[in-house]
Amino acid sequence: MQEELDKVTVRNFPISLKNIRIIAVNVVKLSTDNVDPRRYLGRLDEWRVRVQKAGAAEWQVVNDLDHLDRILKRG
Repeated sequence: MQEELDKVTVRNFPISLKNIRIIAVNVVKLSTDNVDPRRYLGRLDEWRVRVQKAGAAEWQVVNDLDHLDRILKRG
């Protein structure tokens, strides 16, 4: 969930996620996250803020794919 955009790629535009559930599945940690796990948690929090500002109904991180079906059935 780290953006690595070149200087010509534009991703700064408004998008509406109103009433959409956002589920980040199997988020991969970067090697630098093992040194300082706060970096990983910080990136997740930045994405949470972004999707909530865009109107998302829910933000959830799922690292255990064995329980994904139960999470998707909700809602």
